[in-house]
Order: sequence, then structure tokens, then C-alpha cells
Amino acid sequence: MAFSLPRARFLGIDLSPRQIVEGRAAIAELGLENIELRAQNILDVSPGLGSFDFIVAQGVYSWVPEPVREQMLRLCATALAPNGLAHISYNTYPGWHMRTMTRDLMVFQTREMRDARARVQASRTLMRGMAQVLAKQDSSYARCLREEAEQILDHDESYLAHEHLDETNQPIYLHQFVDRAAAHGLHYLTEAEYWSMAATQPPELFQAFGDSPLDWLGREQLYDFIKGRAFRHSVLCRADVPCSRTPSARALMSLRITSLVRPAAAGPAPSLDQREDFQNDRGTLALATNEPVLRAALRVLAEAWPWSLAFETLWGRTQQRLASSWGIVAPGYPYAASPDQLAEAMLDAFAHHIVELHVHEPGFTTAISEFPRASPVARRQSAAAPRVTNLRHRMVSLNAFDQLVLRHLDGRHDRRALLAAFQGGIRIVPSQGRPITDPAEVEPILARQLEESLRRLAGGALLVG
Repeated sequence: MAFSLPRARFLGIDLSPRQIVEGRAAIAELGLENIELRAQNILDVSPGLGSFDFIVAQGVYSWVPEPVREQMLRLCATALAPNGLAHISYNTYPGWHMRTMTRDLMVFQTREMRDARARVQASRTLMRGMAQVLAKQDSSYARCLREEAEQILDHDESYLAHEHLDETNQPIYLHQFVDRAAAHGLHYLTEAEYWSMAATQPPELFQAFGDSPLDWLGREQLYDFIKGRAFRHSVLCRADVPCSRTPSARALMSLRITSLVRPAAAGPAPSLDQREDFQNDRGTLALATNEPVLRAALRVLAEAWPWSLAFETLWGRTQQRLASSWGIVAPGYPYAASPDQLAEAMLDAFAHHIVELHVHEPGFTTAISEFPRASPVARRQSAAAPRVTNLRHRMVSLNAFDQLVLRHLDGRHDRRALLAAFQGGIRIVPSQGRPITDPAEVEPILARQLEESLRRLAGGALLVG
């Protein structure tokens, strides 16, 4: 965030001095001047900390003692700017009832161990054994516990140590969190993942529970029980600030939009009366619709990716697409769109995690220059792991070659210099036959692979020059 928003200022607080030292080293390496990190206990943070537009506490609230949780909410109440937002994540019931049982089991079994890595390994062995033993039982209890054990085995060591073996892990019901926030003058506004809320569900879902009207909190808490929800990303604001929990299609017209889906089939759009499938970046079906306006808009957004489009631009291009694909041009035509109709369609798409909304366009480029330069943050991350953060704040998984290329994109290497850096370090093995070692054969293959890699990195919003 500090790299992509150079005119903003950031302050980070962490109890661990080692984490702060590592963070400061990263800041110095990246040359950032708009971010400060402090090794500090939250209980020691004074009310005069300053005024902030955003306060983010990711992975803290449930994992600290009660006095620290109260102090976090007090800080939000005193340090938020008048229109500021606080984003607090925490574990929730009812989903954590079953997880608490597996956590208690692991903590008990490793109670005599002092080495953190040994505790993790022993816990993995325990959960593997539980999954095997319970696979032979068919009770509902055995199935639930077996599924929890199998999920735990899918997580890495750091997650297991933090989530299941930390001294403190206190889940909380949503209604309890809302009440605690209100006691500090804070107003629950929404979830950062809006599509996960009860408000995005069809009203029929709640009709089965009788005629008694449910307020927003009643619906949200009931929906947590239906889903077995175990985690929330709640957004708070000051209680004295007027706000609405109902998103406005009219307000959406002031935002920028990107699509999280693409047409499942290449080529022209299916005919007007046919269903069209859209898939996510994992290649799985995310949406099937025969609604022409939505289909046209999603195709326009997919073609613009990784760029976002202002609503006005999207509206104009959607009209053009409706005309070119299906001849829909006259306002009186049954399928003709209006700006309001498109805004409602985009709001519904946002509620189902089909599109994302933005207030500005990040500073990346899709043009590949003579001396390509990648995001220095992503370059630094790629030296340690194949998953990096792009300029859209999304995680991108790189193949081995793209990871190697990204590390060299510092703006000082042209194509020839990049190829020279790779020569001898890459082994090219055809699908059949022996490895290619002749430089005269290797260079054109590498050159082609380099261009393909650069196009992938540019399409992944990872280039800045």
C-alpha cells in the first residue's frame, strides 16, 4: 500500500521487535519514505497517536488477551478520522465451536513440549491419526471432526502455530462484537467481503424461519449459523457519522470496476437467447447468465483487464457491445440498457463477487518497455517465494521462469541483457529428446519464452515501467 499510494502515510505497530526490524529492512531496500514501523505494545499506544482514515487490524483481535481487545476498540474510537473506517478480522462462532475442540486437543497433547516446531509436527501427526481413525466411523460427530482434522493438515506450519497452538484464541459471536464496538462509540457498517453477508442472499432464504421480521443483525447472525461461519472481516465507523448499510447503485456510478471472471469460451458471444458461462481465474465456473446487458458488460471488462474502467466508460462500451453483438441499439428495444440498469447489474455482480470496485487506478503499465521494470515490492517477494502481490493488491502465483524473469526487471536490463543473464542458468528440455545445449539453438527459444513471460507479467499488473 505504501508503494502504490506514495502520497498517503502509513504507520505500522507490532509487539515483536524482530518483525519490526525485518519490516524496516524491507522499507529501506524499497526506498519508501511514507511509512513508519514501531515495536510497541497496543496497551502502550497513547491517545495522541494521531488521526487516521483507515485502521487495519488483521489477525490480531482474537489472538490477544481481553485488555488488548478493549484497547484496540478504544484506539479505533479515538484515532479514526470523522469519516474513517476500521477493518478488524476475528474468529467467530458458530464455526469455531468444532475448531475449538481440535485446538483444545492439540494444545492438550503438546502441553509438555516447549519447542514450537516440535509442537506443530506433533499436532500434524495427531490430526493425521484422527483422520485415519475417524474414517472408519460414520456418526455425524466423526464426520465433522474428521473434516476439521483434514482441513488442518492442508495448512502450513505458521498458520497451525498461530491459529491452533497460540496461547490465546478467543472466537466471538458477531452480535457480541457489534455490542462491544458500540460500547466504545463505534458503529458496525459492513463486511470487507461484502459478498459474504446475509444482505447479499435472496430474501426467500429467511422466509423458512417464520413471519417474525428480522433486523439486519438478526439476519447476519442467523446466516452465520446457516453457513457455520468461522471468520469475519468487519468494518467499523464512528457512531456519530451518518451511514447506510444498503449499497447504492447510484453511488456505484462514481467508481471504477474490474471483472473477476472471463467468458469460458473463446470467440464471439453466443446468440441473444443463449446462456453464457463465465469462469474465474482458477478456471472454474463462476457465473452462467443469459442477461444481455450483464454479458456485454462482463465481456468489456474482461477485455480491459488488468485495467479498471470508470462507470461512464463501461456504459459507453457496453452499449457498443450490445449493438455489435446482437443489434440492440434502440432505447425502446426490450434488451436495451440504461445507465441505471447497468449500475444495478454491476451492484448485483459485486454482491456475488463477480466484479471489484475501486476509487482509483493503480500505477502499473501493460506496455512492455525496452528496459522493463517490475514493481519493486513484487521483485523483492519473488526472491523468496513464487507468490507475489501485484499493483491491484492481489496475489499472483508465478511459474519458475516468470519468477526468475521478475527478479531481473529492475529497469536496467534490455532484452539482450536479460537473455545474457539467463544463459547457462536455464536448462531447456524438449518434450522428447535430450536437453538443448547449443547456444545458437537455446537463444531463440529463450527469447520467445522471455516475450511470453513479459506479456504474462504485464497482464498480471506487475510492471511499472
